[in-house]
Amino acid sequence: MSFENHITFFKSLKTENSTKKELRVCSNLIRLFNDLKSRDFSDTELSLIENELELLDFKADTNRKVLTKKLHKFFEFLKTKFALIADGHHTGVFMALGMSFGMLF
Repeated sequence: MSFENHITFFKSLKTENSTKKELRVCSNLIRLFNDLKSRDFSDTELSLIENELELLDFKADTNRKVLTKKLHKFFEFLKTKFALIADGHHTGVFMALGMSFGMLF
């Protein structure tokens, strides 16, 4: 499965990187692919995900900024096609709303 290939690639990339930001991006990608690997997708859904991964081509450029942009594009793809969101998404959104309304009162 392609998820396993991506996991091993980012684990090897994680050992090569030295800055905290690069390590965080690699850790986020590893966690994402582990979560996707544990889910049950149909064959058509898997082919859609694999096509999107081929289009993004994570292995082409390992610059932190480029990987971060590709990660966000992949999150948007998963959000629109499969209604999957990242952990803590609602917490972050509603925390900001709660703090802004709290300041008003």
